[in-house]
Amino acid sequence: MEQPVIDPPPRGLFGALLRARRRRALLSQEQLAARAQLSERTVRDLEAGRVRSPRTDTVRLLADALQLSDAERETWLKTVQGVYLAKTARLAWAAGTAFDGRAAAAGSCRCRWPC
Repeated sequence: MEQPVIDPPPRGLFGALLRARRRRALLSQEQLAARAQLSERTVRDLEAGRVRSPRTDTVRLLADALQLSDAERETWLKTVQGVYLAKTARLAWAAGTAFDGRAAAAGSCRCRWPC
């Protein structure tokens, strides 16, 4: 059986990135949540790594609230996509199937990210 080629990102990678961006913006979790129109609990759970695959709209709301530049926004979205792809690879491996990214390239990917 072939193992997935994608190495999973470190656990809590998005949460660490979110925390660093929030602190750089000198915002509390409460302030960021208000700006992003999210609950404080959502921000807290994301930063703590309790949410492993954040929703696309949540990620975009946070990027808007943090006023990320285009380059930062691209890195931000790729980080989240990498987390999703690693999770997909682990699930495929656990199911005994190979995952090599060809589904996304063929346009048959069903993830919530634009592939």
